[in-house]
Amino acid sequence: MQIKKTFFNLHTLITIGLLLTINSINAQNCALEVNQVDPVTGVVVKRTEDLTVGRLNGQPLYFKAQCIGDKKYLKMRYFRYGNFTVSDQLPITFTFSDNSTLQLMPRPQPESQQGSSTITSVSSMLIYDISPEQYNIIKKLPITSIAVKTEKGDNIDTDIRERFRYVIQNMLNCVDI
Repeated sequence: MQIKKTFFNLHTLITIGLLLTINSINAQNCALEVNQVDPVTGVVVKRTEDLTVGRLNGQPLYFKAQCIGDKKYLKMRYFRYGNFTVSDQLPITFTFSDNSTLQLMPRPQPESQQGSSTITSVSSMLIYDISPEQYNIIKKLPITSIAVKTEKGDNIDTDIRERFRYVIQNMLNCVDI
């Protein structure tokens, strides 16, 4: 009788463990810094926390995703050490695993944010509007590299390691409504 009871308890524990594992695999890990409904407009606003996808200029390169209603945005944050500045006039280029590419134009930044300020800025953020078509392209395949142009006109490629190739897609999933 004791063996049957022990076997039943062990079987129950294994079953519960498997169910929890399956749920955690299927559950999306969304770290949101904003998840609210705008009280004035009634529009859903979601924004993920910064996540690193690689290195740019020897420093971490961060992205976050945001939605305001149906409109989606990617925000790139990078460090400006050594007078390194990414152009807010030229596109960022994502290269996907099938070697296809997608270019996104940043929103122009006010002069004070992009470098003409008397206050030294350690980091900058560029915001990219994403159309529904661009959103669908980004979500199809993993991103293998990201290329940006600097203010000086240099093209900087950042290879994305295997473990970070789905970070941007996962962030975009987190801001789906």
